[in-house]
Amino acid sequence: HLAEDLDGSKMNYFVVGAGGVVENSHSHASNVPADSLKYFWGGDIILGGFGLMEVNSTQMTFSFIEHTEKTLYQTVLKPRM
Repeated sequence: HLAEDLDGSKMNYFVVGAGGVVENSHSHASNVPADSLKYFWGGDIILGGFGLMEVNSTQMTFSFIEHTEKTLYQTVLKPRM
């Protein structure tokens, strides 16, 4: 989850999926605006997990859930006004 403020308009980006290789590298951390990265995982190779989006009329909930059904990260977004 990457959250940044662009010209007064807050944008949230979510990347779900690790691709074919898990790497615990922070070599590009300086390319991400300070305090904008909300979640990073690059630990040991384990069984996968998934991203879940729940949407209703008042909010959108993003959850990242591991193979044991434990929620690793969750955030709630309200509608922009």
